Amino acid sequence: MLEILPLCRKEKYFTSCILPQLLCGDLMQRLNNFLFFLNVDNEFIHNNYSINNLSFYTEYSLKESADWPELANHLSKETPDLVILIRSKDTTSYLLIVIEAKMYSRVSAKKFREQLDLQKPIIRIIKDKIGIKEKDIIHIGLLKDIPHNLSVQKNERIISWAEIIKIYKSIKENYFYKTLEFAILDPKIARPLKRGVHSTTKRYKNYFDISNFHDIKILCEKKGEQIMVGFSGGKKALINTDTNSLATRKFKWDFVKSSLGKKQKTNWISGDIFLELVRNK
Repeated sequence: MLEILPLCRKEKYFTSCILPQLLCGDLMQRLNNFLFFLNVDNEFIHNNYSINNLSFYTEYSLKESADWPELANHLSKETPDLVILIRSKDTTSYLLIVIEAKMYSRVSAKKFREQLDLQKPIIRIIKDKIGIKEKDIIHIGLLKDIPHNLSVQKNERIISWAEIIKIYKSIKENYFYKTLEFAILDPKIARPLKRGVHSTTKRYKNYFDISNFHDIKILCEKKGEQIMVGFSGGKKALINTDTNSLATRKFKWDFVKSSLGKKQKTNWISGDIFLELVRNK
């Protein structure tokens, strides 16, 4: 059937459906396959996983979580694909696994490094709030094709989807295993998406992300001239827009050195200049 109805190549299908099904199958018993591969301490390996010793979230956003609003206000909209929290057998410590995955997206080492870095504040908040030891944090980059020049920092692991296939080869007749195998091994299917193109709409995306007024100011303060902010009419239009109007709108932004798509320069403002103009209001 995978050759009858064209395979879904949307990234979230693999990160929110395929991967969780492989990790969580057989009433969570298959999670240990992944933990063994990561070589985690035995204190976090359970015979049975339940709501008492495990939290497993896809597309996790502290901004949209049920608590800690005062800690998440300053965060960007960056959401890791998977967040796994495991309590130890003696209930005194926790293991935190954060996964950012790419499937068919063309991603440079620099751009993926930047995305991992944007997730560090989320990890720090969880670490400090719960009291997780530094050694019990694993930040994973999961890619189909790993850039040779991708830098790896402390507590990080960079793995491939092919390694996921190897981890779960004992269930090779499983539907989700077969789907992933088909997705990465068939050369016609495994081709990367064109940079800056949405696979479903074929419309060109010329920005990295969209943020609200509060978040874009924080981002500009951190990144400055490394980013640019989209604003129709440029600096003059921004100067003539009142603060109340700015507070209710969304802002497209992109990295200067690895920008996506084509841009009309007059509608983009350097992050440091954008921050200076809105501060003067």
